[in-house]
Amino acid sequence: MAAAATISGVQVEFLEFPALVTSSASGKTYFLGGAGERGLMIEERFIKFTGIGVYLEDKAVESLAAKWKGKAEHYLLDTLDFYRDIISGPFEKLIRGSKILPLNGAEYSKKVIENCVAHMKCVGTYGDAEAAAIEKFGQAFKDVNFLPGASVFYRQSPDGILGLSFSQDATLPANEAAVIENKAVSEAVLETMIGENAVSPDLKRSLASRLPALNMATAASITKVNVEFLEFPAVVTLPGSTKSYFLGGAGARGVTIEGKFVKVTAIGVYLEDKAVSLLAAKWKGTSSAELLDSLDFYRDIIKGPFEKLIRGSKLITLDGREYVRKVSENCVAHMKSVGTYNDAEEKAIEEFRFAFKDQNFPPGSSVFYRQSPTGTLGLSFSKDETVAEEEYAVIENKALSEAVLETMIGQIPVSPALKESLALRFHQFLNAY
Repeated sequence: MAAAATISGVQVEFLEFPALVTSSASGKTYFLGGAGERGLMIEERFIKFTGIGVYLEDKAVESLAAKWKGKAEHYLLDTLDFYRDIISGPFEKLIRGSKILPLNGAEYSKKVIENCVAHMKCVGTYGDAEAAAIEKFGQAFKDVNFLPGASVFYRQSPDGILGLSFSQDATLPANEAAVIENKAVSEAVLETMIGENAVSPDLKRSLASRLPALNMATAASITKVNVEFLEFPAVVTLPGSTKSYFLGGAGARGVTIEGKFVKVTAIGVYLEDKAVSLLAAKWKGTSSAELLDSLDFYRDIIKGPFEKLIRGSKLITLDGREYVRKVSENCVAHMKSVGTYNDAEEKAIEEFRFAFKDQNFPPGSSVFYRQSPTGTLGLSFSKDETVAEEEYAVIENKALSEAVLETMIGQIPVSPALKESLALRFHQFLNAY
């Protein structure tokens, strides 16, 4: 991407590997370096057992670019040192192994262990500490059974920590099942996948083809934004989901009281990855000043066929009923002005107001608006910046959903600072696309 836009997801059979994932254990977001299948020839037929995705910490880009930027795909594919620099690089990796066929955990780990031990013995790194670590590794899998779609996650830190977690689907668990502190074992796990005797040549090809395409400039170019004491991270992931959103822009909303501008809330607009490619078709090459002056640009964000996640965090204490009264007044005024306010919208506004009636927002607390292209508006509340695990209310009304964002960044915006942030950041995102 610049931004998440050129970091695309990968499909391996029925398994989807999203462009970005966030780990609850580390609090970090990782981009997808590559993904591929692992299989075996059985009676002259290739049987696919697992899909493997290798995710990398943002700073992997700078680390790898110093040596490998500009190298062709076929050159990287044939160069073991390239893969060894991924394996041993001073950045975190998150590996997801999802099952295409049912697999017994003990049998799966037995084969992984055999490959890891063989490699460590070959390079002279297998000692008593590694034997103990391997035993702990095997114990972690002994009661695990993998159904199709189930996953094991390997979190690898540069200092040799290997975190293991298990899931019945593609979601990252909040807690790790085991943590093994042994650098040789941690590196051996990835070595067996993409190293000299790789179990997944398909994964190696994916890494070699995708990293040059990213031009060694991926999620690192998506930055966080600070508004007063509030931080809007570069990427957020919904709890219990693999869906991530990147930060389009953030800014303050305020009012003038007795001649003084008082900032009351900060608003961040997050977008689904595909937003950049869809917006680039029309707006790539447009200056930030031109974007800022173009209502059509903001309307294309508001009405675009991609999901949005809006976070509104409070800078001062606000009563939920007072807050929603002003928001709903602005929404109704807009819908009436464009002729979309009817009985259904009136009912939706009532639902909207009802959701806020018992809410009180101290400084730092947040409301999240999840907007789908089909018109679903999901509301959730949090005492800080974290996205709540469950939505408090879901309102099915496209006109209202769009009106919420329209009042923030449309023709009569409550946050000119947010509009400016979107214009500046999207100018960079789109031109790098």
